[in-house]
Amino acid sequence: MVGGFDGANIHAGEITLSESKGYGHWRLTARRVLSALAMGAATLTASATLAATTTVSVLLDIDNSTGTGCSVTTSDGPVVGIDKILRTTVQTNSTGYSTQSISVERCVTGSTFSAPNVFSNTPSPIARGNGAGGLSAVETYIPNYLIPAAGKVMRVAVTTD
Repeated sequence: MVGGFDGANIHAGEITLSESKGYGHWRLTARRVLSALAMGAATLTASATLAATTTVSVLLDIDNSTGTGCSVTTSDGPVVGIDKILRTTVQTNSTGYSTQSISVERCVTGSTFSAPNVFSNTPSPIARGNGAGGLSAVETYIPNYLIPAAGKVMRVAVTTD
């Protein structure tokens, strides 16, 4: 992929990425976009419970088509057309909260996804108490080769377990 992106517009669950000049800037923007999406779900879970592990799942409909991809069951009902799932695992222990791993799964067929492809397995602390309204913020990201080219619209949903 040539270049990167310098912005994202989020409207009713859709993201439109716009092209920019630098690859490094794209990673930062992607991180901000997905962080903003995951933060709402993750802040509630990370600060409301003291569970040992919480997983934030970002469901990605890369081609913006409910006719392709897989179906994912959520507490609010099925989400169809999901091409990839970005999973960020947060662990709580005696030293606090930290992101333990970030992985992606690809739709195989129906409601079956591939085994997780872990691309970050380095624990990193989360911003406990530094999120919106004093909640904890969890940051996540996805490599740019796993998302559509500039100017394409994609649907996104966020869940936790």
